[in-house]
Amino acid sequence: MFVMIIILVVNALQLPNAHLGLEFYLLPKFSALTPEAILAAIGLAFFTLGIGVGNMVAYGSYMGKDQAITSSSIYIILGNLLIAFLMGLIIFPSVFSFGI
Repeated sequence: MFVMIIILVVNALQLPNAHLGLEFYLLPKFSALTPEAILAAIGLAFFTLGIGVGNMVAYGSYMGKDQAITSSSIYIILGNLLIAFLMGLIIFPSVFSFGI
């Protein structure tokens, strides 16, 4: 699945006007930041944390005694960040390319 994501990233970056999507995704525009946007971001963070805690409980119940919680948590965090970043590299160039 990871190879498929990389292929989609490469394809999305080759679309026309993909540079506009990359600019929107990677360059922050602090002038557009509103209290509503901050509140939405906080809500999303709490929602994500809630799902993460539930997943950690389920994962922890099946975890062996010989596994380290710290290293497993770090691997999960880094994997989640990498996949989320790559998904942004797929979504935003595609959206700007197709004019959605």
